[in-house]
Amino acid sequence: MKLEDCIYFLTTRLSRELRKKFDEFLTDIDITASGWCVLMTIIENNENITQREIAEILSLETPTVTRILDLLQKKGFIKREPHPEDRRCFIVKLTEKGRKITNDIIRYGECFMSCVTNLLNENDLKLFKEILKKLYFDIKNVNISSIISCQN
Repeated sequence: MKLEDCIYFLTTRLSRELRKKFDEFLTDIDITASGWCVLMTIIENNENITQREIAEILSLETPTVTRILDLLQKKGFIKREPHPEDRRCFIVKLTEKGRKITNDIIRYGECFMSCVTNLLNENDLKLFKEILKKLYFDIKNVNISSIISCQN
């Protein structure tokens, strides 16, 4: 197999390029693509979400989410409040500064994604999204032993 035929390589390369361009695009509102994803997760969950839940939704490791939240908190966009029922975790909420840029966060995301998706025609875009979702859920649910057995 050639590298250019490897789905892992192709999706990773695309993901990195998208993140790099999105990071550049978001500099005006002082967040990164990773920070944007976390803020969107908080917004979409009506500011009633724990760090663990953010990690689960974004398929990130908890320490990675911690670093992103630390940076967003340092910039004044979020705050952590004690969970009312579980002393081991916090509810992540937007600060007033974070709420003030909510429309910008959404608008920047829509604008960037619109520019990216306009690179494909409507049918190709629909098919691409369907394939990505199918691959994600199939890979997430695959038994690793079935992958190992294909080596033989």
